[in-house]
Amino acid sequence: MPTDPYVHDRLCPRPSSLAAAIVLALGVLGLGLLAPPPASARQSEHDRAPRALAHRSAVHETCVRKRTKGSSSRTSSSKHARTVRRCTTVRAVKHGRANKPPRAHTPPHTLADEVSGESEPPYARTHIGGPAGPSEPTSPAPGKGESGPGEGEEEALPGESGETETDPIDSRYLTRVPFGASSFWLQPWRAYLDTWPASRLLEAVGINFNVVDPAYAEGTAQLLHESGFKLARVGIPWNAISYSNPTELRPSDEASISARLTALHKHGLRPLIILDSNSGDPAPSTAVTLDTTVEAPAGARSVTLTPTSAAAVVPGKTGFDKLTPFAGSPDILISAVGSDDVATLSRPLPQALSAGEHKGTTLAYAPFAAPTLADGEPNPAFEATLRGWLGYVAAVCREATSVVGAGGYDLEVWNELGFGSQFLNSENYYSTASEAGAGSETGAEAESSTEAEANTEAGASAEAEATNEEATSETPSKQEVTKAVIKALLDETVAYVRDPANGISPEVGITDGFASQTPFASGANAPLGLTALSKHPYTNAKTFPAAYDQPSIHPINALGRGDAGTKRDPVTPFVPTYQSDFPEYTLTATSTETVIRDLAPFTTDIYGLPHGREVSPTGGQPVQKWVTEYNLGVGHASVMGPDETTPASGPSAQLTPADRAHFQAKVALRSLVADVSTGITREYFYAAAPGALSLIGEGFWSAEKSDPSVYPGDQSGGETLSGLRNMLSQFQGPGPGPEGAKQLQLLSIAQDGNHAQFTGDGTAAHPDLYDRDVLAVFPFQTSPTRYVIPVYVMTRDMLTLYEPNQPNTDIHRFDLPNETFRITLGNLPTTTNPLVVSAYDPLRGEATPAQLVSREGDTATFEIAATDYPRLLTLEYPGS
Repeated sequence: MPTDPYVHDRLCPRPSSLAAAIVLALGVLGLGLLAPPPASARQSEHDRAPRALAHRSAVHETCVRKRTKGSSSRTSSSKHARTVRRCTTVRAVKHGRANKPPRAHTPPHTLADEVSGESEPPYARTHIGGPAGPSEPTSPAPGKGESGPGEGEEEALPGESGETETDPIDSRYLTRVPFGASSFWLQPWRAYLDTWPASRLLEAVGINFNVVDPAYAEGTAQLLHESGFKLARVGIPWNAISYSNPTELRPSDEASISARLTALHKHGLRPLIILDSNSGDPAPSTAVTLDTTVEAPAGARSVTLTPTSAAAVVPGKTGFDKLTPFAGSPDILISAVGSDDVATLSRPLPQALSAGEHKGTTLAYAPFAAPTLADGEPNPAFEATLRGWLGYVAAVCREATSVVGAGGYDLEVWNELGFGSQFLNSENYYSTASEAGAGSETGAEAESSTEAEANTEAGASAEAEATNEEATSETPSKQEVTKAVIKALLDETVAYVRDPANGISPEVGITDGFASQTPFASGANAPLGLTALSKHPYTNAKTFPAAYDQPSIHPINALGRGDAGTKRDPVTPFVPTYQSDFPEYTLTATSTETVIRDLAPFTTDIYGLPHGREVSPTGGQPVQKWVTEYNLGVGHASVMGPDETTPASGPSAQLTPADRAHFQAKVALRSLVADVSTGITREYFYAAAPGALSLIGEGFWSAEKSDPSVYPGDQSGGETLSGLRNMLSQFQGPGPGPEGAKQLQLLSIAQDGNHAQFTGDGTAAHPDLYDRDVLAVFPFQTSPTRYVIPVYVMTRDMLTLYEPNQPNTDIHRFDLPNETFRITLGNLPTTTNPLVVSAYDPLRGEATPAQLVSREGDTATFEIAATDYPRLLTLEYPGS
């Protein structure tokens, strides 16, 4: 495979869980860093009833007093405790009847530590710009809860009646789980319900195309187009720019990039181009040989060079390659060379360096320094590197325009902060006096060790930051410098792209890749002109109760009430036993980092910053949310028996390649409909290229390698692509019309039987989590007279072997056996014309049982056989 310009996929590991990624990202900011896995791991409510009352909004405030570590001076070694009062405001805007939300508990604001192993990578691996998105729902509403409790009371969430879940849409599924809390029972994705135009789904389907061999780009792009994909993410990193001509791409990289962009453009896939500077190879550079005359011991701060090597050094830009744990080119810089050819190093050597020739690199630009000097004036060093970065942005835009046309692409500023981001702060390359004897620590790794001890809870650190009351000093800390660089880099990049003088089309969308691994980024802080915030909601399989970090997360029970014993002993009295391995994990409240906070049509706060679908910077438009990377691998998850708690054994429990493909197909269908239905605008799956997480089957790649000039055919793509193609074909249509999508209501869900995702303790606070509690019903409108509604049980474990007596050649032995549900919908068309009801299974490619049970006015009840992946319930009103 030719050298690929997107160095992340060759050099950079990825975090193995969302929470791990968040902590990793915070670590780059000095809020605690965890080491990533090895590089080899990468392959990587609407009106709830006709009885609508006046619209009103409700506000409640939760305050927390917390002692945090601080000091009168950042340079002081003494630590002093101080008390911070942090208030969180929740604004629940309702259309229809409204309630005053109940008084909330006061949980500590912390993050869960959810790091777990993952052998199959990810892991290794509004309209400001971009095309106008599909119309928003005409009246999105957060749900029920309209008759709130009296002052000082805490009303419990409604229970069930027999085998029926009534009023399943309730804003309190989110507002009762403020940041820092979690719940196994409350479902934030049920805090509201939208009916979207079907085009919303059709236009959201994307994939990461970054390491597809240019020789196979044409056939791959055709297959993706034929399977319903509209978007593709590719990388053009800074190091693809020529060292000698920093306004142009290197010829070898330009050929590879052009081949990919041309194939995507030909087959109607809009590129999202990643702008990045991975520390493994961060900027335009040239190779140098650094020849030392004598051996330098471990810990040495200088080396002696030959005169020829000394003359080739550009201080602050030339350095030795791959001597430190982050293995950058370079990673130890030469800060100065004396008249005696003794080179001063930016960090002590982690190990002895022998005499002789060593690989080195000279960068065109030094790592980013602080944007301002101590007196507040602009820092010339930062400005110099920034000019180089903006020149790179200009070159990328010229290249993209020449291939796909002006406005035919979008930009993502940075990929992830969890790894390879040392270049964002020059201090990562230089040791302080206190680090001089450390030797083996460099960059973010050193920062991790010094910060982690003082920041045992990342959330506590973020809260202390949010108070904006920290002690100040003349010298900013390393994390403050990094944050300042990130803000300046994003602001300046957006400003450059949006400046008409630079000739870049306003149709180019821009998303903030710095936000992809953290829940803290808010649209309120976005620079004017930013289109979206990126999200990478990766997670791993978890086994509860072992994976539940009780001291860190405040538990909320099924009644929506705090479940901790006492403040000093917050351990919840009950944690269910089950394996969690499902793609919608970050839409739930199992972890406090639910993405729903940023997708809901009402606003909640995290540390005083607003989060929600309509949040925007002052004077700007609401900022969209794009999932720019996602997939879920089997990893270390265990195959569980039908009881869902005991590991399965025997031949049928052995996973075959077809089982893994079936698992991935279900992941893709579930993730896409759930994310788009809850408010994500785009989803780029990882990935197209061959590997453990490729959405494309091996049959296609074998055919391509045999003869790339002959298209292997749509069916060669495997089950994931055929399933997506089958599903997306059912959403075709002219759309709901100029009035927008008619918002349906989900009034009740009845289940035949009591199959559950896990067993509770028999109390109302900790009941079984029945399948009706997690039945997903996500309506889309394809025409004025037709709705297509994906329906499935959002099972917690996709590796449950429901049919252990079936041979391992039967991939459907892992599918939840058909369960009958009766779904009551409201606000349906009131036409007297007959209603035609059907259902379709996109993975089996066949009709499945569904029927109309009753219909009165604008309300009707439907019966459907559901499983653990989307079946499409279609409602059609012919002749209306």
